[in-house]
Amino acid sequence: MRKLKINLQNCYGIKHLKKDFDFSQQKTCVIYASNGAMKTSLAKTFKDLSNGVNSKDLIFPNRETIREIKNEDDNDITKEQVFVIEPYNDNEDFNSEKMSTLLVNNKLKKLYDEIHIKIDEKKDDLLKELKILSGLRSDIEKEISDDFTHTDSQLFVSLTRVQKEVLDSSEPEFSDISYKEIFNDKVITFLETKDFKRKLAEYMKKYDELIEASKYFKKGVFNHNNAAVIAKNLVDNGFFDAKHTISLNTEESRNEIKTKEELERIIEEEKNIILSNPALVKTFEEIDNKLKANKALRDFRAYLLNNMKILPELENTDAFKQQIWISYLKNQKDLYKIFLEEYQKGENELDTIVEQAKKEETHWRNVIDIFNERFFVPFELTVQNQDDVILKRDIPIIAFYNGPHNSDIMLRYR
Repeated sequence: MRKLKINLQNCYGIKHLKKDFDFSQQKTCVIYASNGAMKTSLAKTFKDLSNGVNSKDLIFPNRETIREIKNEDDNDITKEQVFVIEPYNDNEDFNSEKMSTLLVNNKLKKLYDEIHIKIDEKKDDLLKELKILSGLRSDIEKEISDDFTHTDSQLFVSLTRVQKEVLDSSEPEFSDISYKEIFNDKVITFLETKDFKRKLAEYMKKYDELIEASKYFKKGVFNHNNAAVIAKNLVDNGFFDAKHTISLNTEESRNEIKTKEELERIIEEEKNIILSNPALVKTFEEIDNKLKANKALRDFRAYLLNNMKILPELENTDAFKQQIWISYLKNQKDLYKIFLEEYQKGENELDTIVEQAKKEETHWRNVIDIFNERFFVPFELTVQNQDDVILKRDIPIIAFYNGPHNSDIMLRYR
């Protein structure tokens, strides 16, 4: 584009403005005028074009508005060709999505986007399965992020932080537990009440005493939950089919187990001895009676009665949430490994791109230099987060230092 032809009537107080701006010899034209002349109105008119909306006269809305903005071939310029920087006094936090096309070398931006597309594809494959396991239909990324980092925008940090736990040899203890059934607002509110915590503490005290007195279970080492997981692991891997045996040792004797049926029976019997203890049952009944206040709690009660193994975990809901997600990821270990590999590979490539991008002289940097060189004003124009535009896909932030911005307009040709 060598020329910009403007013909405006009744645009925000501009009665009539017809002007051709010549860019054949230079890429920048500056309009300088006293306050109240027309600069802000002209900027609003161009902003309307960039936003794809009609301009108008605010004082006389019934007057006909003409807005013709064309190139040297008398073709209308498109909204994608217009970029308006708002005055600092009007918007100190100004930003625009269009600025990324100025700040980043297009070739590097394309490479960056391609890497993120690949990572997002693997992430989406993994999250699709996690949605099924958790019962969550939406906001699963925010939920995972918040449970691990207490912020809602750190999904990748959350997923990569737990790789050691996910990739170890242990079985997923809670992959059959529905996150949605436990962690809804009403249930969480109930779990955080002092009365529930007190009753749960009583339950856990008695539960721990029974575990300590158990023939086979040991507190913090081998309870009925992980015993069932170990039994399943042995069966799934053909341990008994290969004629192997295991020994369960007590203070009085050693019990040799030769079949999965024997192992499952012993675990079930020992579990029932604990969970049917009169004192423990009484404490649970006091908890149970409080779970009938509303439908959400009654639904949780029904779920809890079928999954009693989760009751001890409710003592620390934050830790339990993380254990559930880790169990889900273990359940989908192959997809998790594929995601992790793509993410780590992409992260290394992104580092290379960012380092290269830092060395690039972009069109936007030239505009900043032109502005700071040509305008004798008590501030300096900068971009606060140019690296983050590439690394994190942030929207660039325009910053003005050491004084307010006047409302002069700079028209720039790209």
